[in-house]
Amino acid sequence: MSNDKYSEKSNITQDDLKKINAKIDSLPPERKVIAKRISKELTFLRDTLVKLKKEVEEHGVIVEGVRGGKYENPALKSYNTTLQRYSVLYKQLDDLFPRQPDDAPKDELLEFMQVGFDDYE
Repeated sequence: MSNDKYSEKSNITQDDLKKINAKIDSLPPERKVIAKRISKELTFLRDTLVKLKKEVEEHGVIVEGVRGGKYENPALKSYNTTLQRYSVLYKQLDDLFPRQPDDAPKDELLEFMQVGFDDYE
């Protein structure tokens, strides 16, 4: 393991990865390839976010420049950008999975019309 103080990995466990990969393996082949690539990128971005967050927590939002003066911590800007990219990739991965019928909005008219139909069958 590296002596770098920011080399710590994220808290994504092997069990979490197994669960994610099991869900990915249930996808159709054309989606599975994309999902695995996105999953690898998400893991990298998650580890990067952990490092950047530690940097900001350790040194603060505002840092002193080499020639004096105070500046926004570059790690904060990187963290915000990485977080946005992480969110976009996460959404893309989520969109690869089929929606459950429970996620669909209820059609109240259809529900009303179906009430009592069981009595006629």
